[in-house]
Amino acid sequence: MRAGMELLALAAEACDEAETSSRRELAMACANEGERVLITVREVFSACGSARSRQTDALKASCVRAARGWLKLDPSGDVGGGLRLSPTEFAVRHGQLFGDVLQCLAIESGGCGAAAVDFLVDLHQGRSGGEAEEFQAMNAVTRGLLAHASAANDSDDGVSLARNICLVAVALSERCVSVLARGDEDSLALVSLILSLMERHGREVTEVAVDFFLMMDVVGVSSRHESLRAPMHARLTEVLLKQATLPDDFTTWAVANEDEDTFERFREHVVADLLDNCYGVLRGQYFSIIGSALGAAQNWQAAEAGAFALRAPASRVNDDLEDAPSEEIETFLAQLLSTISEHTTDNSGLFSSHQLVRAGTCRLIASYANWLGRRGPTANSVAQAARARGVLMYITSSFPHPPAWSRAALAFKSVCSRCARHLKEPSTFAALLEHTERCIADVRLTFESEDDEDGRASVTEGLARVIAAMPVQQASEASARLIAPVLARCKRIAAEMAPQIPPNQIAHASAARAMAAELALIAASVRFLEFLPSATIASSCEHPAISVLAAAWPTLEEIVAKRTWQAPSVIKAAAEIYVAALLSAKESSVNMIVPMLESIARTFMATKCASLLEPIATAIEVASISSPESGTSELLPSAPHVGATLSAAFSQIACETVRGVRSGSDDWDLAEALFSTARTFVIFAPAQGLANETLFEVLDLSVAALELREYAPVRASLALLNAIISPGEKSKRSAPWVANACRVDEYFLSRGPLAANAILRAACAEITPRACLRPAASFLATLLHTAPDVVTPWIITAIDALEPIHPARERFAATLARRPPLPHPRLVAALCDFVFIAIGVGDVDDLLAYDV
Repeated sequence: MRAGMELLALAAEACDEAETSSRRELAMACANEGERVLITVREVFSACGSARSRQTDALKASCVRAARGWLKLDPSGDVGGGLRLSPTEFAVRHGQLFGDVLQCLAIESGGCGAAAVDFLVDLHQGRSGGEAEEFQAMNAVTRGLLAHASAANDSDDGVSLARNICLVAVALSERCVSVLARGDEDSLALVSLILSLMERHGREVTEVAVDFFLMMDVVGVSSRHESLRAPMHARLTEVLLKQATLPDDFTTWAVANEDEDTFERFREHVVADLLDNCYGVLRGQYFSIIGSALGAAQNWQAAEAGAFALRAPASRVNDDLEDAPSEEIETFLAQLLSTISEHTTDNSGLFSSHQLVRAGTCRLIASYANWLGRRGPTANSVAQAARARGVLMYITSSFPHPPAWSRAALAFKSVCSRCARHLKEPSTFAALLEHTERCIADVRLTFESEDDEDGRASVTEGLARVIAAMPVQQASEASARLIAPVLARCKRIAAEMAPQIPPNQIAHASAARAMAAELALIAASVRFLEFLPSATIASSCEHPAISVLAAAWPTLEEIVAKRTWQAPSVIKAAAEIYVAALLSAKESSVNMIVPMLESIARTFMATKCASLLEPIATAIEVASISSPESGTSELLPSAPHVGATLSAAFSQIACETVRGVRSGSDDWDLAEALFSTARTFVIFAPAQGLANETLFEVLDLSVAALELREYAPVRASLALLNAIISPGEKSKRSAPWVANACRVDEYFLSRGPLAANAILRAACAEITPRACLRPAASFLATLLHTAPDVVTPWIITAIDALEPIHPARERFAATLARRPPLPHPRLVAALCDFVFIAIGVGDVDDLLAYDV
């Protein structure tokens, strides 16, 4: 009997998976037999009765699958994924079978429960009926689910049944959530059942049930039954808080039965969404519930879960308080942060009871940093300042705890950023800086991998944010004080390594990472020191970013000049300092550009590090000025000395890079950086860039790069070539471009055939990265528009050299021969289509469109 039912199910499945036209014909042919199949299934269920055995359970599963398969066969073809009967129609016509399927939810063996879930889910995705019919069907399903309440709740083995109930309830809510939200007796009982199942069976059921409550929240609060408003969400909050709590015997993730990533995903992506919705309904009551739970916490696990629950809706809470202050919520938050501030010493209170509690509390503080530092008529500056100082004391006390360190560092940065105006007074900042340095000294730092994040960078950025809120004179003094201990550590590391490493040998990886980490702190301290030029002029003092660089310069020069510290990670960190200082000081940095470029050129000749080219490009942008009206770009009149140094540094670096690649070093990462820098040079300083003799050597290298498979160098090469050949109409008419037009034209006249051949050969051989095809086509199209009678033979010659012969050769040649040429966008499209035909993803007839 079971084999027969499986054959019926397989036949229906094969019919359902047929192509659209065949499916409809098969469905029409089988439609008349569907009723007989359902009658047979019903008779089998009657024969089985309530008997339970492995064979009987498997037979029932086969019956349910067969019934589902045949009910999916709809001749009209208008039921996508569901059954051809609505729940009401099925309940009326096949009431006994409907009840049998609902009973199967409780049968775990033989796949019977899973088959019943699939049947009922598909049933609720099928045809819809009138409102009265939907209500009737909903009640029938709801009563069937409620009939399993006792078994699902009372049995320790009821997890599968509980999941099945929730899966069907989710399908029910997706179909008729507005009917459910009215809250008749059965609907309210179903909501209560799902909550009890979540509480009874934990995460396995909650992960399934979450969509039920998310669907319920789709209905406006005013349209729901009173019990489905605050009462439901209050209980849901309590249930979810329990689900978000670590086990009582939890110690560390290393020995836990839980998987950390799985648990975090569940909390952050399932529980957090529901808690956010709960807050949306409960508002102040939400904080009362969590506050009561924290007050009754018996262990650190409950405290950690409470901190998470308070953080979950933080984004919405901040927005709400910004729009409409709430005395109830703000009083709670103020008391909460005051309490946290009192728990700085280990085990002095709930929020210092465990390292993970500290980590969670630091995340909580960071999430409300916006509220902590808000401005407005209701903000009490004195209270805010005291509160900010208090939470910073708690945060810094968490630094020495490894699980909390990274979270505490981010929280420190958030609070300093938002509350900078409360911390910028000289005495306040000095005390904060001294205390922070003392706490960081207790942090155990490791530099085992380049991917390890250094929390000190976040702390330094936070302090720099405070400095940026100070007057310029005070900021210059404070920034120098900020990096003083960093420079001292750099010198200490260098002194410690000096006797251990031979003079001409690079430091081992961990030592290099340690030095690079210290230099990264200097960059972090400079990155946010932005002040208006008017502020530095009015104060008649140096820009704080320049002050930092000036203080660090002797140490920095000493480090990069020694072979010991010329590891790529150290050089990259030094380059980041240059970039940060340039971007922060902007035009105020002009006077430091010359010594910086000279230092970079010296260091590059010793290291060949690509990272050193970024500060050169940044210096060019910072030292230039552009006029949108005239389209001209030039170096600042106040920086005449920069041009010569810039040209010399570029020439030196370009020659060395070109020589290295041509000699077989194959360092295309370095070439990519050179292409990007050259592009910046000709765009922002065309008078110097276009006149530089080494530019054309760089262009030769960029043409050679066109046949690479790597995306980055090809992209950078094409960006440079397109910038030279098509600088823009206004720029092309500017004096530097007019003066160098002949040199540029001569270059492309001599190298154009080579470039066209390289582009087409690489593209048609599927060597060129697909994302680079359009920029490559744009370059060829611009060349062709510039001199069509000269460039067309180049392209035809390149096409003729392809093997095998391109099938669209003649048609494409005719397209290229059109005069005037196709508009630039259409010509680019034609070139791309030609390549697509060559690589087999286009058709020759695609080129017919360009004959119109």
